[in-house]
Amino acid sequence: MGSARELLLRAAVANGLVNKGIALGKLGRKEGETAAYDELLSRFGEASEFELREPVAKGLFNKSVNLGTLRRHREQAAALEELVMRCGHDRELGIQQIVRIALDELAILRSKGAEPES
Repeated sequence: MGSARELLLRAAVANGLVNKGIALGKLGRKEGETAAYDELLSRFGEASEFELREPVAKGLFNKSVNLGTLRRHREQAAALEELVMRCGHDRELGIQQIVRIALDELAILRSKGAEPES
């Protein structure tokens, strides 16, 4: 029971960081939005539980969208590549859908010459 409760708390924090990023973006605080997603990744990026993998996938995708809005296309491509690397083999349908969209976005960026920085 203790580990289930801990997982619920960690999932709430992970989802809270995704929501924080979204809220900061809506307020026009784009750098703060990116920082929220970076915090999500540093805290939960290596998690194996679905309840944490899904917010990580969403956070990475949202980060890529935000970076595109900021016209930081190389960083956007890098975020999409990281999403595909971390989540590309996930069997969960919701995560698979995010990965498919990320692959489409990455192909568009590459066709425009935006390669991730090495």
